[in-house]
Amino acid sequence: MSTRLVTILLTLFATLMSFIAINTIFGFFLTIPNPVFGVIIFINALVYFYGLLESRDYPKRRKAHLLIGSYFSYLLALFQILFVLAFWLNGKIEGYCNINLQSVNFPLVISGLIASFVNDYVKKAYN
Repeated sequence: MSTRLVTILLTLFATLMSFIAINTIFGFFLTIPNPVFGVIIFINALVYFYGLLESRDYPKRRKAHLLIGSYFSYLLALFQILFVLAFWLNGKIEGYCNINLQSVNFPLVISGLIASFVNDYVKKAYN
């Protein structure tokens, strides 16, 4: 895995997760406003930003930031899916389902799916 590709992926995921964090905090597009979860997503974006700050002389450190950041993005997406599943199950138990399109946070789920593929790719290249 070249250092150029690592830099491109770090930049892409840093900006993507920053926009998703702002979207989650304020609830602009396909999300309900959730400031606490938005801050957690922004902390994930900071992992990518710190990877960009690492020196190009240590490519394994940059790959490690990409690996940990993509793993954390994947876990956040899984958490969101489990949250929606629990919300749906609660609606089944109480007799009404209150799930709408905004409660799913599709941008986070899609970025987590992409991050899972990046995680596998970086893991193979890291070893």
